[in-house]
Parts: sequence; structure tokens; C-alpha cells
Amino acid sequence: MKIILFYFLFRYFYEIYTIISTEVIDMEMHLLLVDDATINQALMQKIFNPYFITTGVHTIRDALNYIEDPNYLFDVIILDLVTPGAIDLLRLIKKNERTEKIPVIVIAASNQENDLIEAFDAGAYDYITKPFMSELIINRVYHAGLFYYRYKQLMEEHHSIDESKVNQLTKVFHFDTLKWLVDEKSSHHPHDQRALAIFKIHGLNEIYQNEGTLLGNTIIQKTTVFISSQFSKEDIIGHISEDMIAVYVTHPQSKEALYAKIEDIVRLYNQKKLTEFPDEIILMAGMTYINQAATFENMYQQALQDLK
Repeated sequence: MKIILFYFLFRYFYEIYTIISTEVIDMEMHLLLVDDATINQALMQKIFNPYFITTGVHTIRDALNYIEDPNYLFDVIILDLVTPGAIDLLRLIKKNERTEKIPVIVIAASNQENDLIEAFDAGAYDYITKPFMSELIINRVYHAGLFYYRYKQLMEEHHSIDESKVNQLTKVFHFDTLKWLVDEKSSHHPHDQRALAIFKIHGLNEIYQNEGTLLGNTIIQKTTVFISSQFSKEDIIGHISEDMIAVYVTHPQSKEALYAKIEDIVRLYNQKKLTEFPDEIILMAGMTYINQAATFENMYQQALQDLK
């Protein structure tokens, strides 16, 4: 039993290390750490420095100096709620057009529930409670940074599309926009190989009904980031219903290889190695793979039939 437990723990930390040591370094994420306690700053610098570029400040005033300076733009802001003025800083970040989209992860003690509620009302992306495991906070920071990276990438690649076409919760395309983009690509290259994968988060509707919007939104956000991270920047991703994400794969591998990839995504997600979701949350997937002219609607219906 101990050997089996050790094996799964090793695989968990190895997968986190592998993801971070490859993708994050290439993306050069820059973190702003806001904490008035010197010992906490030192600890976080030690945790993050192998993986991220970090800037640490001890006061809200110093943080504002960086945030208001156009020469600095951070990918993730980590804010300890014990720091005086933390919630006010969070509100200012979200009111600033240049920084409003930057994910802010707040750190709180386990008895700071009211502060956490206030922080989420002010626009926090995620939270960590003290004491925390270094692997957990690295993983959450990575996914927050990836969330922001994919959003910037989306807006750069499709700069002609206004932000109303993008789902503001998940930062991927709305259903109608995804459909239009796919049909446009298909009309120009009708005989290219292409694939559409759909991912359904089974149990999400019940979470919204029984646990509330906050948890439901967190699950769909993190699921979208996780799925997005498994595909290339040329692929087109959409939030097509409350509990469903679709990925149009522009240059798919062989049908067998793509099926294997999707199965791996589902397996990894459902093993909860990269998430902390309730047990009733299960990811399902379906796919269609074609090399002839087809509309998005045709591909979507075929993928739905394959959903399992």
C-alpha cells in the first residue's frame, strides 16, 4: 500500500514539475508578490524563483507604483489579504483598464472566510489558504498565468474581433463566434484534415444549483485553462454551453493519435491530479475527424454522438 501511495505521489509531483519546467519557462511569466511580512516574501521568492520572474513589494503604495508604471505588466499578482489595504488594491487593479484582466490570487488564513468573499466580490481569480503546499501554489499560479496568456494570445491573433465575441468568464470564444470562425476556415480549405473535440463537464450544472456560482465559475474557468493548455495556439477554442468546451483542431495528427491525446486529457483531468474539484465533477469527451467539406454544425453533431 505504501509503495502504491508513493508511486502516485511521485507521478503527481513529476507531472506538475514537467508542465512547469517546460511551458512556464518558455512563457516567462512575471509575478508581482504583495505581502507586508518579510519572512513570507522570502518564502514565496524561494518557491517561485526557479519557475517565474518575480517582483516583491511590502506595501500597497509600492505595488501601485509598479501597477501604474506602463513599463511593467505582470502575468499574475499574488496578494496576501493580511497586508493593510489589500482589498482596496484589488479594486484598483480591476478598475485599471491596463491591469483589469490580470489574474489576482489572494492568500488568506483559514479563518478569513469573510475576507475571501470580499476579495472575490472585488475580482480575485483564485485563493490559497495558509499554510500551503509549495506544489499547490505553483500549480495554481501556473494555471492563472496560462489563463491570462491564452486571453492575450486570443486577442492578438483575432484583433479584428471585438471583445464582445469572447466569453468574459472563460476568455475563449462564444458559440456563435466559434461557429463562424470554423465555417470560414472550412470554406477556404474544404479538403484539409480537421477535427472538432468537445468536452463536457458532467456534474457542473448540479454544482451551480447546489453550491453556487462561485464554485461553478471556478470549475469552468480552470477546466477551460486546462483544456486550452493541451492544444496549440492555432486551434480555436469556444465555450459553447454552460458545461461544454469545444476545440477546433486546425492541423490534427492522425485520427488515432488525436483520440489517444483526448483520452489522456480526460484521464488526467478525472484523476484530479491538476484540480481540486468535487468528486462528482467528471470530464467527458467526443470527437469528429474529417477530410472533406463540412459545416461546424455537422461536425458538432457528430462529436456529440461520440460523447462519452
